[in-house]
Amino acid sequence: MEQESIPPPRLEVTPEELVRLPLRMRIAYAAAMVEKSVGLYSEHFLRRFLQRDAIDYAWNFALGRADDPQRREALMKRIGELIQEDEEYDFTHVAPSALILEEIGLGDGLAAGNAVDYAAMNYADARFYHEGLDPSVESITHDDYQACSAPFREMASRTLRYASMLTYSSINTCMFDSFEACFDPLPERLRNAVTPEPPRHEFEKWRRQRDSPSEGGD
Repeated sequence: MEQESIPPPRLEVTPEELVRLPLRMRIAYAAAMVEKSVGLYSEHFLRRFLQRDAIDYAWNFALGRADDPQRREALMKRIGELIQEDEEYDFTHVAPSALILEEIGLGDGLAAGNAVDYAAMNYADARFYHEGLDPSVESITHDDYQACSAPFREMASRTLRYASMLTYSSINTCMFDSFEACFDPLPERLRNAVTPEPPRHEFEKWRRQRDSPSEGGD
């Protein structure tokens, strides 16, 4: 029987593409992509690591509010401190939101590109968490992990093409809502992998949604 597989990763979003967008449009785009990724995580994660604070700051900047470097840098610093104190999550989980804030200050497209890349990795993590798996173990290869992020990367590429056709007056917090990444079940061979459980709050979120689809996550 032919082994079940996941399609390989598709297009990447590059800093060279992103820097062609005006800064506020670039921040709107990156904030939307990160928002789609962190939206898959538990309320505990969003609250504890100030994810909504960072995304709200980015959206407010995109919508025309002046940057407050002191406040922005303090928020980045606090996110870094909080993740260092935690044993279940690591920096990759909070990197997207911190990198959007960094892009506001640097404006070179590199931090925004990295934010989208990390957001894709966190999307892949969420797919594993949904199955009660931990993608960091040896039974899941790098290629498996990268392939699991492919739907998000493809969605990010499509969204970027759309963003490149817009003007500043188009910016609003719902502008990219119609773009979504599919969230299909993992291949059987990955679902059957014997791995440690994911972060407790993420496992509980997906378990509750599986058992009671009408309920939201914690």
